[in-house]
Amino acid sequence: MAKHRHDFEKRYFEITAKMILEHVYGDSFGDLVVSDKPDIVAKDMSIGIEVTRVVTPEIQERNEYFRKNLLGKELADLDKKGLKRFEKDGYQVLTREQLHHTKGDNTVVAYCSPVFCITTEPIKDAIVKKIDIINTRGYQPVRRLCLYVFTEDRDDYLDDDIQEAAEDVAKQNSNAGYRFDVLFVDNWERLYRFDFATHETETVEIKELHDNICDEARKLADLGD
Repeated sequence: MAKHRHDFEKRYFEITAKMILEHVYGDSFGDLVVSDKPDIVAKDMSIGIEVTRVVTPEIQERNEYFRKNLLGKELADLDKKGLKRFEKDGYQVLTREQLHHTKGDNTVVAYCSPVFCITTEPIKDAIVKKIDIINTRGYQPVRRLCLYVFTEDRDDYLDDDIQEAAEDVAKQNSNAGYRFDVLFVDNWERLYRFDFATHETETVEIKELHDNICDEARKLADLGD
């Protein structure tokens, strides 16, 4: 069961990253397929994308509680004490009506979080771990390799935050061998893009796009079973 959940989530996030990139950067990321080592590739192998998530133990525990006790249930049927405990730190469950404007559908499909003190340390750790992995595990050769990082708590970064984190890691790992060319950080509301070669940053609003592709990504992930 745990492996099934892990496999589904891995597919879901890879498919979501692929769909986001195709929608936002269709000219350069328009011919992608889900693969392995790296997770996503262009059919001509010009681009490869590794996908990862920044997940703390607290987030894992909260996500597990949400999946087991809240996800897919009618709002009126939820255990009131459990819901109150889940929402005590400012978290809020969202129904299909709220998220997709499906009138009268009060099925719980997601949750949103409050804004916390922002740190980029988990992102730096994710980059370093992936650099270590791609240099030791026989990845397919691609001309440009990107890293796509999902953050779990809708952290509201500034462009400078992402640039500073990426450049810091680049300096510390200048002799690491195979390195990433582009970093994407997805906080579910914005997509931050940092180019390691040009040091240019860009931010794109993607909340509506995430809302629109969520169900399709889940269906496609389910087909992998």
